[in-house]
Amino acid sequence: MLRILLAGAIASITFGSGSFAADLVPTKAAPYAAPATTWTGWYIGANAGGVWGTANPNFLIDDRLLYYTFGAGNGANVARVIGVSNTGVDNSGFTAGGQLGYNLQLGYWVYGIEADLNYFHPTGSDTRNSTLPPAGGTCTVGGACSPFTVSYSTSADWLATLRGRIGMTWNNWLFYATGGLAVAKLNFAASYADASAPLAVTSGSLRSNVSGSDTRLGLAIGAGGEYALTENWSLRAEYLYVRIDGPDLNTRAVPTVGSTGNCNAVTVFCSDFGYSPVFQEHVARGAINYRFH
Repeated sequence: MLRILLAGAIASITFGSGSFAADLVPTKAAPYAAPATTWTGWYIGANAGGVWGTANPNFLIDDRLLYYTFGAGNGANVARVIGVSNTGVDNSGFTAGGQLGYNLQLGYWVYGIEADLNYFHPTGSDTRNSTLPPAGGTCTVGGACSPFTVSYSTSADWLATLRGRIGMTWNNWLFYATGGLAVAKLNFAASYADASAPLAVTSGSLRSNVSGSDTRLGLAIGAGGEYALTENWSLRAEYLYVRIDGPDLNTRAVPTVGSTGNCNAVTVFCSDFGYSPVFQEHVARGAINYRFH
């Protein structure tokens, strides 16, 4: 019995001391959690990318106060010219520039404002050919139809935006939506020419050429994602949709052969041409920013 009691005591001491020793061994510390990137503060950076879009001419002919340019009473010819002329002109090009902004982070949400100025050069041109049927409405084998040509050229020189931003952080990422004002220098040119007049008129070879440039105000909206490489440096991918009305242009189409002179005379065939182009552009660009803390 005594041997059994001694064995139990020894076992108790052995296991108890082992448990005590285990308590003395320091446990491995939890991994250090680095603080999340803060987006609060000013930043400056550079960007580059591509732009593509469409310039819609919004072309109109005012024939109300003058004699019918395209044939006496033949309003269908006016509709034909307007229909052919009002197809959008596709454009594309390159953009690059810089941006300056400020962010304020409140929890997971980031609010900011950004201004940028870019070289912005989407260019496009198009030429359309069609015919004006005579007053009878059909073209004869002898060539009674009058062919006409419409040509366009569009471009831009620079783009600046001032936009608000709102986003949400996730690890080192910032995903955001943005929107605000856009200002751009836009260029637009258009021409019209027909080879001869329809049979119902006495003047022909109508010509119209107009061009203009203007700095115009519009809007820009978009979205993007930005990744913090370090506490100061970040990379961004961004998309913007930009819509700006181009320069309003008006000109008078006048004949080069036949009866010429004062367009207000009923013997002269003239029309007022008007253009109110609208530029709708898509901008995809990458950027690098340095954030001040």
